[in-house]
Amino acid sequence: MDPVTAASLVVQNQVLQQQVDQLTDVVMLLQQQLQQQSQVAAPAAPVVPPKCPISPPKKFAGDVDEFPGFLAQYHLYISLRPRDFPDDQTKVGFILSLLKGQAANWSTPLLLESAPLLQDYNRFIEQLQVAFANPIKAENANRRILHQGRGSVAVYTAEFQLLAQDLS
Repeated sequence: MDPVTAASLVVQNQVLQQQVDQLTDVVMLLQQQLQQQSQVAAPAAPVVPPKCPISPPKKFAGDVDEFPGFLAQYHLYISLRPRDFPDDQTKVGFILSLLKGQAANWSTPLLLESAPLLQDYNRFIEQLQVAFANPIKAENANRRILHQGRGSVAVYTAEFQLLAQDLS
């Protein structure tokens, strides 16, 4: 290879190396800018709670026969949505929002007085049970469980299992 060609290749090689170095610097600068923008412009993604697979309980009007079902549906609903019911006051408030008729009338004095009971979920449930649970449910269940009646054995078995829940 003649000296002029060799010198020309060395110069070209140096020029190419400078261009590669410049491009590397540009890439690094762009990466830094991208990282800074992602830190500043990327707010935390909103946390979307999972959809509750059941509907809220139906409103309760004070019927003692419907009370156990209402209470069971309510407990199930809040147990599936712990983020929505973080404290006693929220749980009690939700129950109050589901009362109507005689049950709402029962709760009105509590709300008007801002009763301490509204801050204590367990005591509130106890008072709700005193007011609306059937006081002779066990006695009625015991009387009804002893007689099959005229229905089929399958119907009696299903009724027996429901009544047995009311007995100790």
